[in-house]
Amino acid sequence: MSKNLEKYYRIPGLSCGILLIVLISLSTLSAQPEENVFAYVRNANSSPLRGGVPGYKLATLSQVYQALIQARGDMVHVPPKLIMRKADQYVAWMDAKEQVIGVEEKAYDLCVSLGADSLRAMAALLGHELTHFYEKHDWNTRFAADNQELGSSQIIQNLSAGLSQETQADYLGGFLALSAGYDTYGILPRLLPAIYAAYELPDSLVSYPPLQERVQLAELADERRQALTTVFDLANNLHLIGAYQDAGIYYQYLVQQFPSREMFNNAGVNYVQAALLLFNPADFPYLFPLETDLDSRLKVLQRAGIDQRVSRRDSLLALASDCFNRALMLDNDYWPAKLNQAVLEVLRDDVEAAAFHTSRLRRNRPMEQQAQADVLLGVIAALAKDTTEALEYWSAAQKQGNVLATLNLQRIQGSAQASLTGTMNNLTAPKIENYSLGEYLRNPQIDRQVEVNATSLGASWQKGRSTIYIHYADEGKRYGVFQVTADANACVLNNPCLVGKSLESLEKQYGPPGRLVATPQGSVAVYPALKAMWIADQQGVIKQYCVFSTEKLK
Repeated sequence: MSKNLEKYYRIPGLSCGILLIVLISLSTLSAQPEENVFAYVRNANSSPLRGGVPGYKLATLSQVYQALIQARGDMVHVPPKLIMRKADQYVAWMDAKEQVIGVEEKAYDLCVSLGADSLRAMAALLGHELTHFYEKHDWNTRFAADNQELGSSQIIQNLSAGLSQETQADYLGGFLALSAGYDTYGILPRLLPAIYAAYELPDSLVSYPPLQERVQLAELADERRQALTTVFDLANNLHLIGAYQDAGIYYQYLVQQFPSREMFNNAGVNYVQAALLLFNPADFPYLFPLETDLDSRLKVLQRAGIDQRVSRRDSLLALASDCFNRALMLDNDYWPAKLNQAVLEVLRDDVEAAAFHTSRLRRNRPMEQQAQADVLLGVIAALAKDTTEALEYWSAAQKQGNVLATLNLQRIQGSAQASLTGTMNNLTAPKIENYSLGEYLRNPQIDRQVEVNATSLGASWQKGRSTIYIHYADEGKRYGVFQVTADANACVLNNPCLVGKSLESLEKQYGPPGRLVATPQGSVAVYPALKAMWIADQQGVIKQYCVFSTEKLK
């Protein structure tokens, strides 16, 4: 919390009598029955408004709301009911007692007035209120109400937490919105003045900082959210190139900040892949439905003794198991975590349990998920030397376009390509914005940075139509730098990076990738020899291109 804002909540020499007045003013509208209401504003001049709300408005708002709930992935806590009412009292609110999140029709119309940004504005308001709910911010309100006999310093300290909660609601609410596909950067600093004007509110409201400082807080939350996004992007990029140990540092930071089922599952997958590097390729010669590269396992085996490998991989598998369990605690029907748990059972030599659970998992699932399950069932069959059954499972998955099934079929039939290393006959990766990472490393620049632990920090720099991400560890002895395009305009015209083209076009030009990583959004083709990767959607159309440079990350 910034020092200039603490003055609204920390009042030196406050007497108990005055303190009670402060407590009353802080809950002007929270006496009966609204003591648990977290309101975006409290309009003292509000008046009852009559009439209903058009159904299409609530329907539009509900679509955004459901996307946010799915992105959070917390199915343990029943989400509040969403309502809309004709009023000019709160703008938006969360009522913990009634288990309701509401948005006023006037606030909805203000969001719509932003045109192309209307859904992002709705996501910003709803994400803010949902964060109050998921972070249990009503605890402080109830604590203050239930403990008015405590000394003034303790209560004032408790009250000051309200401001940090509002900042956290903007910060995590924005990241939740981003996870649901709504980039809310810059929305609230624009929306707040419009709200105050439309609601005819004074710049200073009782128990709220002045408007200008609320705008500053929203800007601060935006910056914090951008920093968290930098961590998220670095975690994914490091994971994609196989730098699992370094990626794990960032995933650990993320699950502490934003503990969603997806975050826990991603962290668990990263730990499993790190552990796989410590198994002898001869033990598991086929690809599991969470990896696409066997080549790097042997390199790691050459650097570690067997006792060290076994101890390290057991530790990593234990971490992975904990992550998958946490994801399932939030949503006990979260399919990816269940499938990943079955992979863990294979790696822990509990093959019968893995086969049983995977067979059950594939029932009544979409064809894409059935194909993933068939890949694992094929691996289990192949490990049991049942080649016929393995071929059946992988052939079925291949018909659904599953790349892992194709690669496993090539391996078991002895027709795997001799090399999947991405060696391109002296071809070079296209530049982004006619700029090389060598130039950047000679003169690094940073817009924002996050210290993720005592020895590692992540940073980013916006360069025109691309973003550069930096992982810096052990005082620069280990690093990773990634430059990612925002769109096709970041590519050099005389050396196009194939954004907008198909993955088939990519392979025709550069051959098969060294790694092909499946993601919920599509797939990523990684060419280690080129130090480049192409990110495609579910239709196989390339949407982004990335070049990278690393030092001692594997």
